[in-house]
Amino acid sequence: MKGIFAVIAALLICSLSVVIPARADVITTPMDNDFFNQHAQDCTNVGRNYYVNSKKGYITLQIAPGAAKAATAIENGTIVYLSVTYRQGGTEWALAILISSDVPYEKWPSGWVPADQLLSKYDIASFDNEHKAEFYQYTGSYDTVNAAGEIIVWTWPGSGEALETFDVSTLSNGITSVYNAYNDTDGRVWGEWGQGWICLNDPTNRAIPAFDPPPVPSLYPAREPSGGRLNITNIIIVMVSAVVIGTAVLIRVFWKPHKR
Repeated sequence: MKGIFAVIAALLICSLSVVIPARADVITTPMDNDFFNQHAQDCTNVGRNYYVNSKKGYITLQIAPGAAKAATAIENGTIVYLSVTYRQGGTEWALAILISSDVPYEKWPSGWVPADQLLSKYDIASFDNEHKAEFYQYTGSYDTVNAAGEIIVWTWPGSGEALETFDVSTLSNGITSVYNAYNDTDGRVWGEWGQGWICLNDPTNRAIPAFDPPPVPSLYPAREPSGGRLNITNIIIVMVSAVVIGTAVLIRVFWKPHKR
């Protein structure tokens, strides 16, 4: 019996040794991407969010454009950050990063994918391109926006999405200028500031309605990569099942009751 339990313990140790590295071997980042480091001067900066939108239902990030070795797979509908693009032959490749608040920056999954498998997410740049003919230089007073209270920075006028909030007292000189000004159809005056927009005549109002919400993207249906995904829980279940089955077989083979 002691020999049987020794074999069982060995099986458990082996199963744990398989589980531990399975979580880290698909991780890569732009700084660790050899192809990017060698061709950075030939890349075009993008710096915008995109939806994964492949006809097969998912994308496979590669360690280099056209490489056979994959970095990770991501389903349609997931938002990735498109860092740069690189043209190889007739294909434009995108270096995509899966940003996550649950893991450190250096462990964000990233890799190369054909750019036509991504769909741009409507953002401040999209709004600016659509409404740039309506922008003007603001020459009004900043007294209202510099009043006490929590200032709300929206992704764009009417988006309904607050990008950040801050107290104007944290700025040494308050808000004294904006990049562009824009008037919505209800007479509100907006100013482009930082990476978002502030309603200059109602800067602390969280109840401004979403009169220009982001459009709903038309995406191909999402589908898991072929063979599905083996996450850490599934691996543990498989290993424990193997141990149980192996134990039953060992007991059947080696343990026999003493005959009188």
